[in-house]
Amino acid sequence: MVHALQEIHRALVPNGVLIDLRPLSNNWPLEVIVDEQTSLAGPVDDSPGLPDDEAANSAIAQAGREGWFIREREGTFDFLWYWDSLAEMESGFANDPSWAGFVSLPAETAARAHALTNTYHEARVRLRLHMHIARWRKR
Repeated sequence: MVHALQEIHRALVPNGVLIDLRPLSNNWPLEVIVDEQTSLAGPVDDSPGLPDDEAANSAIAQAGREGWFIREREGTFDFLWYWDSLAEMESGFANDPSWAGFVSLPAETAARAHALTNTYHEARVRLRLHMHIARWRKR
């Protein structure tokens, strides 16, 4: 990752901006929404992403220490990702290689989500991803 940041630094115009935007692994809550009411089904398991989070944090910190970039701002926010059904979400996870081995639905969370969505015909599901955002300026 440090090499990629070095290449970004090389390619950026003087005083250019790097935006670091990524989801943070923290067992995102899976929620079931029916008529403006939200019920928590439980957390998904996104722990395989923790090493990536740590590597990204380490790489950007090293780029700062090397003097390639100066952090101007940093923060977090929630990103809400909706599906029309639990089956649609599960199918997306199963058929998208970028999710393979990264996010899984624990049995307890899946059982609760299925119970909630089977009870309500118009139920939608969503994940509440915790996002990191930082703005870095090229030195």
